[in-house]
This record gives sequence, structure tokens and C-alpha cells, in this order.
Amino acid sequence: MMLPLLFTAACGRVDANSEEAVKEDSMDQGADSAGRCTLAGCSSGFELRVPIHVSLEKLRTSTVSVCHNTLCYTSGLETLGKTNNTIHFPDLSKRDAEHTPLIVVAVDQPTNSGLQLQLSYDTWSLKDVQDGDAYDVTLTDEHGEKFVEVHETVSYQTLQPNGPQCAPTCWRATIDKT
Repeated sequence: MMLPLLFTAACGRVDANSEEAVKEDSMDQGADSAGRCTLAGCSSGFELRVPIHVSLEKLRTSTVSVCHNTLCYTSGLETLGKTNNTIHFPDLSKRDAEHTPLIVVAVDQPTNSGLQLQLSYDTWSLKDVQDGDAYDVTLTDEHGEKFVEVHETVSYQTLQPNGPQCAPTCWRATIDKT
């Protein structure tokens, strides 16, 4: 089962020093022959993949807390896996007015070994990130016991999905603990 969280591949993430990046830059600057840019978008932020060793039922009675530096958001997971495999928070209807991030939590079972949490934290502004940012992700059960605790200080990769001559430019960090 694939989840909608794996969108950064479409954002043109390529190691800037790789041979593939050199080929892409020489073949396509993101603009067509008339100088018009393509319209692919991207978002700045953080992605995390981590195994979780609890049942889906226990996960639904738990909460997730996500902090970017000192700014924290918490959500219950009670609807996870019932109607779909994703939860979005904080309140999307207030995102533009309050300049809040978009946090997406998803659960997948890629193998028979158990569940995997996939989390995406998209900042409100493309520029709300800088190398050295700290992210803390905690899953806590109904009794207050933490069963996932992740603390990461990150460096971001630059994303230019339409090439270096065209907007947007985004910055993204990915941590895969699976």
C-alpha cells in the first residue's frame, strides 16, 4: 500500500554533486525554448519514516506530537486507518490565516514485519527552514507511555523541481529509520 506522503520524488530531489544532477542541468534548465518555466511545485520541511511496534488499534488510542525547533503541534490518531491512512493537522482551514505548517501522518505496512509511520512537516513559507533546525516526533499511548521518540537536527537538501532558472526553490530534510 503506497501513501500520498511520498511526493518528494516528484519534486526533483537530486544530490547536487551527482552525475544525474549534472545531466539534468545540462539537458533541462526548467524552461522551454521560449523561456517559460514548468509549473511543478514543492514544499520546504521535513519527512520521517520510522517503524512502530504497536498494533493499529493501540496506535488509534495514541497521540503524536511534532515539534519544529520550539513550535509544537499535537493530534490524536483515532481516525487513522478507518476511512483513510492519513491524518492532517493542525486545522487546515486556519493554515493561511495563522501561518501554520501542514503535518501529515500516515501509516503503512510495507512488509509483514509491522507498521511504519510516515510523517511530513511542510512549513507555511518555503523559507521557514535553516540548517540546524531540530525536529522532535513523539508517539504516546493512552497511558502516557512514549513508544516512539525521535529527535533530529537536520541539514536540508535544495529542491528545484523546475530547474535552477525557475521558481520555486524549496529545502527538505528526510530521515529514514526503517
